[in-house]
Amino acid sequence: MEKIRLTRSRIAGSMAGALMLLVGQSVMASELSYTYVELEYVDGEIFDEGADGFGLKGSVAISDMFFLAGSYQDGELDGFDLDIELLRFGVGAHGELNDSIDWVVRVDYARAEVGDSFDSVDDSGYILDLGIRGVAGDASEYSAAIIQSNIGESETGTRFGGRYHFGDSSNVSAGLDYVQYRSDWNQLELGIRY
Repeated sequence: MEKIRLTRSRIAGSMAGALMLLVGQSVMASELSYTYVELEYVDGEIFDEGADGFGLKGSVAISDMFFLAGSYQDGELDGFDLDIELLRFGVGAHGELNDSIDWVVRVDYARAEVGDSFDSVDDSGYILDLGIRGVAGDASEYSAAIIQSNIGESETGTRFGGRYHFGDSSNVSAGLDYVQYRSDWNQLELGIRY
């Protein structure tokens, strides 16, 4: 019960921090961009233990429909001298459902590793994301996806997020995502994207 309260407290604190970043006037481009680089802070729970760390992700459009994407997260399990890493890279496709919503499909090779300076355990597989990404107002966007993963064993998860574009050029944005890869692995990702 205490862990649930702490997790809710972390979510509320992270959302408040994200809202504080979202100040100022802004104009968002009419098209969603699939070329970006993003630095993020990650806070979550893995195997019933708290975990936090940092990540780097990026995407590059290779045509009007396809893009290449990758990400790397490095964190530490709270209370243990254990590091955890997640590496993903793959290819995706997107298209318009209407003027403000895109469908998005992405399939990645993924590798997760947990260990210390003496020993580590790793597993690899694929992660498939199937979802939508849409524009909400002049400067905001949202996303939602179902995640199918077979790292270790086959699991279904979810991703929900929001993003705010600020500055006259709207090249910089802040976002908050909740991701659940499997029943015992969920996290919040607070990121700054260019």
